[in-house]
Amino acid sequence: MRLFIAINFNSSLSHLLQEDINQLKKDSVSGNFTPKENLHLTLAFLGEISESRIPAIQDAMREACRSYQPSSITLKGFGKFIMRGEILYWRGVNCSQPVLAMQNCLVQALRKQGFMIEDRPFTPHITMGRRCKMKEEFSECEYEKGLRAAEMTANTISLMKSERINGRMVYTSLFSIPQ
Repeated sequence: MRLFIAINFNSSLSHLLQEDINQLKKDSVSGNFTPKENLHLTLAFLGEISESRIPAIQDAMREACRSYQPSSITLKGFGKFIMRGEILYWRGVNCSQPVLAMQNCLVQALRKQGFMIEDRPFTPHITMGRRCKMKEEFSECEYEKGLRAAEMTANTISLMKSERINGRMVYTSLFSIPQ
């Protein structure tokens, strides 16, 4: 099964992000836009993992959260990644130092358990849309000016399963650690 560990958002932050995505969609010709129920901040991507390894993931999550206290994440900024000629738009996330320390501890704990975690710097972001083709008049700078900042307390991390059901990506929480 395909797994990742994430911070899921409260309803008010999810609603604000959905409004941002709806505007991006209006400014596009085409794209694959993230549905409200799939919005999250990925802390660690695990990939295809056997169900028998879930207890080791849970142990790593517990270790990472042992000294973590609920802390804030703030929406800030807008940008894009270009991969193989396709554009992925994202909202930036400023994480408090405790969230960044917990994410680093989580990655280290997962590696100790034998999981192969990418060795690149953590770039906190929320995927808004993939394979986006924008209208000619679309201005990234103007779009970004219309985005509102928002903040949320990150008090739970979740092990998430990603699967395609009836042609749609569905994310299901398998295990959570509330703070």
